[in-house]
Amino acid sequence: MGSHAENGNGVKVVKVSETEEEVFEPSDLTEIENGKPGYDNRTLPPDWKFGVKLQNVMEESIYKYMLETFTRHREHEASKELWERTWKLTQRGEMMKLPDQVQFLRLMVKMSGAKKALEIGVFTGYSLLNIALALPSDGKVVAVDPGEDPKFGWPCFVKAGVADKVEIKQTTGLEYLDSVVEKGEKDCFDFAFVDADKVNYVNYHPRLMKLVRVGGVIIYDDTLWFGLVGGKDPHNLLKNDYMRTSLEGIKAINAMVANDPNLEVATVFMGYGVTVCYRTA
Repeated sequence: MGSHAENGNGVKVVKVSETEEEVFEPSDLTEIENGKPGYDNRTLPPDWKFGVKLQNVMEESIYKYMLETFTRHREHEASKELWERTWKLTQRGEMMKLPDQVQFLRLMVKMSGAKKALEIGVFTGYSLLNIALALPSDGKVVAVDPGEDPKFGWPCFVKAGVADKVEIKQTTGLEYLDSVVEKGEKDCFDFAFVDADKVNYVNYHPRLMKLVRVGGVIIYDDTLWFGLVGGKDPHNLLKNDYMRTSLEGIKAINAMVANDPNLEVATVFMGYGVTVCYRTA
């Protein structure tokens, strides 16, 4: 494992694959506050639109009713702020979860009685912030992401008063999981949320089954992948290599968890699909 650092704002960062400390300084936060997160190397198709996500959920007026009736008034103001900032200051707001999805995550964290959680794939931290909000005062969440994007959302974590619950590991999901498994740790998490590179979901799963306790919950995001699992492609998304290989990865993890005798599994038609796995053995 790499070194550990904490600054005055409470953010903890570990670079697993390197030995030097990586510290999020206040000056970094100011720079990110007025700028944009870094961009990855993926080439996304032109139909990567929020509207496509809504069309995959339900008719817009029904979805709006649901948000207004059940969701937005229950959302923390810092969470709303992070949602707005990500949409206004980045070109990848579509990568965020929908408000009802993070509400669902909060509910799952609380119902599972989780005290230690794991998130693989962070982006600007919208889902991570909501997981942290749902944990008890002595809870902790480890967040794994190889990029710089989590810096963008950090001011909202500070405003929400949950910065001390969060530890960010700046590395890939596989590197982090392998580092924990190699230390001989097991059953060390109560809850895990995965929203990262879809092709590696099948590699994450056996590692997570060692690290999430019996009675714990693992949630995989995007398991209906733009509705493409049903065999229809009205927006011609599969012309894009990333979309096509990700679909293959999604189908692989779906088959894996659906046939895992040590899990109870259910998929919710929310966003691009959310699959909840309850470990029974």
